[in-house]
Amino acid sequence: MFILLFAVLILLADLVELDLATVVFLGNLLVGAVVSGNFGRIDLENETPITLAKAARTLPGGPVHVSTIHRWRMKGCRGVRLETFLRGGVRHTTREALERFFTATTAAADGNSPTVRTSKQREQAIQQAEQACDRAGI
Repeated sequence: MFILLFAVLILLADLVELDLATVVFLGNLLVGAVVSGNFGRIDLENETPITLAKAARTLPGGPVHVSTIHRWRMKGCRGVRLETFLRGGVRHTTREALERFFTATTAAADGNSPTVRTSKQREQAIQQAEQACDRAGI
């Protein structure tokens, strides 16, 4: 199934002229979404929740101030916001959400982030990808 998803992604990438690093980044996001059945949201059944304070203390590379974590959640970094949720009045994230955040911000820093498109552009790209899949017999 994943091979089929990557084939469709490569066809779509060719249509909208994405570079290979962006295709790989989007592919990883797509696989994560398919595996979890959830795109862009925290999956509490399969992810490890931690408080923002604990996240600040246990980041790879050393601790940061908890206000940094709050800034990542509110304003984001390089156009990417940290996924969080509220439980019992305490803000949490997950280790997996932090990993997605770092992957996305690294891609953005390397110039590999996908461009922002309007809904109409997105719909047109979807139609083109569907037509390409039909032509390819997928």
